Amino acid sequence: MHSHPGKPHLLCATLLCTALLAACGGSSGDDSNASDPTDPPKASEITIKRDKYGTPHIYAEDTYSLFYGMGYAVAEDRLFQWEMIKRMARGTTAEALGADYIEADKAARKAYDAKTLQQQIDELPKADRDILVGWADGYNKRLQEVLAAPDSLMPKQFSDFGIAPTPISALDLVAAYFRGSLANFADSNSEVANLGLLSALQQRHGEQTGKNIFDQLRWKNDPASPTSIKESDITNVALGQPRQAGTSLASWTNDLATWAKTTVAALLPKGASQAPTKLVQRVSPEVINETLAAEMENYGGTGPDYFPRASNTWLLNGDRVEEGQAALYIGPQYGNNNPTNAFGVGLHGAGYNAVGTSHWGFPMIMWGANDKIGWGVTVGFGDTVDIFQLQINPNNPMQYRHNGGWRNLTKRTETISVKGADDVSVEFLSSHYGQIDSFDEAQGVAYARGRTWVGQEVSTLIAWSKMNKAQNWQEYLEQGSKIAASLNWYYVDADNNIGAAYLGAFVEKPSGHDFRLPLPGDGSADWLGALPFSKQPKVLNPESGEIINWNNKVSASWDNADYQFWGRAHHVNVINNAVNRKEKLTLEEFHETNEIVSHTEVNFNYFKPLLAEASQALAEGDPLKPVYEVLADWDGYSHPNAETGVYDSAAYTIFRTWLPKLVEAALRDDLPDAYWAQYRNASAASTSIGVNVALNALLGEEATVAQNYDFLNGESRNDVINRVMADSVQDLTARFGHATLNDWLSPLIPHTFGVRAIGGVTVNTADQAVSLPAEMARGTANHMVTFKGNQLDYADVIAPGQSGFVAPDGSASPHYQDQLKLYGDFKLKPGSLNDVQAVSTQTLNVER
Repeated sequence: MHSHPGKPHLLCATLLCTALLAACGGSSGDDSNASDPTDPPKASEITIKRDKYGTPHIYAEDTYSLFYGMGYAVAEDRLFQWEMIKRMARGTTAEALGADYIEADKAARKAYDAKTLQQQIDELPKADRDILVGWADGYNKRLQEVLAAPDSLMPKQFSDFGIAPTPISALDLVAAYFRGSLANFADSNSEVANLGLLSALQQRHGEQTGKNIFDQLRWKNDPASPTSIKESDITNVALGQPRQAGTSLASWTNDLATWAKTTVAALLPKGASQAPTKLVQRVSPEVINETLAAEMENYGGTGPDYFPRASNTWLLNGDRVEEGQAALYIGPQYGNNNPTNAFGVGLHGAGYNAVGTSHWGFPMIMWGANDKIGWGVTVGFGDTVDIFQLQINPNNPMQYRHNGGWRNLTKRTETISVKGADDVSVEFLSSHYGQIDSFDEAQGVAYARGRTWVGQEVSTLIAWSKMNKAQNWQEYLEQGSKIAASLNWYYVDADNNIGAAYLGAFVEKPSGHDFRLPLPGDGSADWLGALPFSKQPKVLNPESGEIINWNNKVSASWDNADYQFWGRAHHVNVINNAVNRKEKLTLEEFHETNEIVSHTEVNFNYFKPLLAEASQALAEGDPLKPVYEVLADWDGYSHPNAETGVYDSAAYTIFRTWLPKLVEAALRDDLPDAYWAQYRNASAASTSIGVNVALNALLGEEATVAQNYDFLNGESRNDVINRVMADSVQDLTARFGHATLNDWLSPLIPHTFGVRAIGGVTVNTADQAVSLPAEMARGTANHMVTFKGNQLDYADVIAPGQSGFVAPDGSASPHYQDQLKLYGDFKLKPGSLNDVQAVSTQTLNVER
């Protein structure tokens, strides 16, 4: 055991980093970075042009040099933030910040084995590996410059935290992508929590009644839930590789089906198709608490409402736009931070000519365009993770039953260094399904996490990067077929086509199993093989001329996942209504849709007719009548007023007081205490699971989710609505005193860019959080893509700004917050491909 008695002095740590960089020649520090010794050294020139907002445009002739330039630019803008992202991903935060981060480091290291990621990197073709190696080498080049001139170049946050920057490797980069993007958005699962909920309900209400309640709380499929692709529009496209000249379509399709099946299915555990054995139905409280605590750490809350689900997009074809141009607008939402999680960049050369933004600065443009197509992505919420319940051998806790015998768990031991304390040795256990998430000793079982995308983490990153070079729908889907994460991909091109594809590595499962619950891990319910890409929903040029998504269901035929419950009430309908406010929109109106969506209360329209009905049931002269009249006249828009600091709508205040009370009145008495927090949320920005359950309870027989249990306890819905409204008015009267009804105006909720990112890791000092006056339901960044006369017209905004750099003297980069007002005013800044107006230019010379 080693001890770290105190903070390292910044200069000492800087000298240590310099030595580390010198030892690895300034490279990324893993074997995958080594050049072929038989190759002669090759010199190349890299140019970085920055525009008036500090967006770097990288110019280079080969892939390695292009991404070398990107890594260098990322280190210029986000050195401290990437130090913390890397530590979050590799589980070394405690080494820098102390014992408070030990649990976060354990969670990071449990999520993957670094050796498997390194193996994937090593197996890449050199041309693909150059993307990762070049990025890391460029980052480390800038790090060398910072270490050589810390008095002017070292970001102030390093001295504030008493740490120093360290080199990055290709493995570090991939781990950051795994933990910060792939696993954050594609590793959600609630099967153990769902089993615990079902068990608690059955213990309290009896087996059948408990099951009825569970089916209403965690429904399988609501046919009234809005979809982004109509079944009649789905395009059956089997595309994994480009069709070669002289190959028949039938032969090509057959080859692709075989390719998809063998490429993906080879990675999956196989099982027979017999009926799965029964699960152990009880879940001990300790396991439930551990499961919910992990959700809280990763997502800031527990249950379906807290899994990332706030990215939105709308696309119209040329027939729906006054100017006759197809257009894409997208707002990816992956957290509001300072510095922003978005990194603006242009990539020019080596087959790339694209502009847009990347999550954190990963080596790809995730939302953007090239000279032929534009693209974007929202999280797909597909079922790509399963939990397997393992029966542990009572005589040997390192074995579990499988296929009639006992199979061994494997153990991996790692050491976590802790600043100011002894090292911590941690053991991680795995089954052939995947990592062990938890043990339920009282029930004699363990829970293992099986990911359909395991082994495809690096190939997913590479395919996404190479998609940036696609020139048409077929090339776009070719790379999309290799994406293992569950995503909705969107497409627009210079020929006025719009499209969408549902991506991910999906598997066939044995029939008879309830997908909301864990799978038996005894071999009776193993996956049966990969779902071919041809069976995943896709659409090109839908009949409606529109594609709209706000993390809603992709198509009617896809059930909910175990952790995501799409219902009748869904915030995507706010966009549907806004986009269809006119038969055709001008491009300006298309853009203005973002402001309408951002300030519209997403739940109100579902309850408006029920509120009107409840009002009609009241006697004339009832004191609630004027309250209902205010609500009847409301359009659902919150009307934020930055000058007065309030929402200029009493209806907003009334409804926002009434809705949470309604959810509590309907559900609180029937839910176990451990789960009530998952249903009490009634956000104005996104429809929640609790609101959907309460709405269905009010609808009764009119609900499209069967209501076999009466949450209203025999009370009529009008009586419930009016009783809750009377309680709300009583609270509001006490709150506002003798103010008239129209003066019941709520203070604005600020829109804050904080300083804590994934897993609670700090990416800035606490005093650097910034806010805009009013909360907005919109993307972390916003992008708009159209083509005018086949010429790209691209614009975006990332707030607070491109750079996170704060100098040692406390002065910030001019691009630290220069997009904050643009964002707050719903404006975009223009981007460019071929005519970048450079404010500064750098040249890097690289020999490799």
